[in-house]
Amino acid sequence: MIRAGQCFYPEQGPEILPLASLQGPLLLVIDRINLPDWIYTASCKADQLRWDILFEDTSLEHPFYECSPVLLRLETHTALYQDWLTDPDWQQHCLLISYPGDYEHVRQHLRSLIWMRQQDKTLLMRFYAPTILDTWAPSLTDNEAAALLGPAECWAWFSPSGTGEQRWSWMAHTPGQAGRGQGWFALSDAQVAALDAHDAPRQPANQAQPAKTQAEKTPSYIDYWLGYEVEEPTSGMD
Repeated sequence: MIRAGQCFYPEQGPEILPLASLQGPLLLVIDRINLPDWIYTASCKADQLRWDILFEDTSLEHPFYECSPVLLRLETHTALYQDWLTDPDWQQHCLLISYPGDYEHVRQHLRSLIWMRQQDKTLLMRFYAPTILDTWAPSLTDNEAAALLGPAECWAWFSPSGTGEQRWSWMAHTPGQAGRGQGWFALSDAQVAALDAHDAPRQPANQAQPAKTQAEKTPSYIDYWLGYEVEEPTSGMD
């Protein structure tokens, strides 16, 4: 497991993602709810687009189709890729994935990460958001990071530096197996603590106060780092 970048070694100088060493094709996981005009920008840069909806063929497809993350395949020599390197909005809301194998295996793996487990709860996880990854990635053990990447060889994203400029952060490993089903990835206590620390400055003042009654309590699986307020999946869900 190779870890580098702002979120792992903030005392070092800016890191440069070694794109030349990556073996596979690339895709962007676009946080569409924060980048709603992505298709207009992308269509202006490319004649043909190859993309999929992350929530497709899941229980979230119909209620959340319009805000589902998008999987957009691209290549480094294209104008779209170069635009992503320089556009601050795209830098803030996209995760770059390099994968040497079959695209469908990667797509299946990413779908399997939509729901994650915390003790006896199943949570809808915003694993693709760079701001979440900045806080979450350092809390992962090597085995946990390897399981998260699965069949991909590298996850990379832009992180803000102390000077206000964007810089690379990434995790890379020897590609492994794709996850299957839902809720197989378990969030450890260390991961949850890191994610909760990420949320602490964002919590509204009224949520920071203890709830007076059980009815007033917000379920713990609904949080800023957990995406949308939805029903937990059934045990038989693919």
